[in-house]
Amino acid sequence: METTTYPPRDSPPEATSWSTVVARGRAKQTVPHMLSHRRNTGDSDRLEHVTIFETEDIHQKWLVQKAAAIIQNTLLPDTVIFEFQSKDFEHYTDAYKLLMDKIGPLAGNGARPISRFGSTTRQELIIEAKFAEASDNSKAVLEGFTHQGVVYKAVPANSNQEGSRLQVVSLSQLPPYLSNEELVDGLCKSLRYFGMVSRIRKITNRGFFEGDVSVTLDIFQ
Repeated sequence: METTTYPPRDSPPEATSWSTVVARGRAKQTVPHMLSHRRNTGDSDRLEHVTIFETEDIHQKWLVQKAAAIIQNTLLPDTVIFEFQSKDFEHYTDAYKLLMDKIGPLAGNGARPISRFGSTTRQELIIEAKFAEASDNSKAVLEGFTHQGVVYKAVPANSNQEGSRLQVVSLSQLPPYLSNEELVDGLCKSLRYFGMVSRIRKITNRGFFEGDVSVTLDIFQ
């Protein structure tokens, strides 16, 4: 009689590395996402996002992408973008005067209040401007100025219009014992199929890392 041998029920499945699981998403053309968590009764979670990696240009890419999304159009050529806090000005046009005082005359004596478009009330004040002198545009980007103890530098409006787009994805169930260096190295390698990793933030709960991260990808790089 032929005998069939079955593996023991408690045999562990073949282990698959976390980076391999992430990389498999390439074939599906979709980015892995964070699984939902069950919330137990009792004290609420206290989540914090701790940045462990980011590229130097991520802030200017975010600002230009946000400005273009607000107006639902491309930004004007040869302009620069400033971001302030609305509460720092009695009227938003006071920011125009500040730019003229700190940098130089505005071309056409005007500017565009990007953040005032649309129906959403925003705390930030985003302004698109072009200075009368090209050297002042460069000064605004390279040097900027200080106002109320804060250094403001402009971002070239055309710095993110070559197909670059940022997208935030969440990943869960990563090994919680990995060092920051191991996380950064593994995620940058695994997610390179989707784009360039521009920022990695660990999500901690009451100071403890449970394997959840938030990753910003430049998906057109």
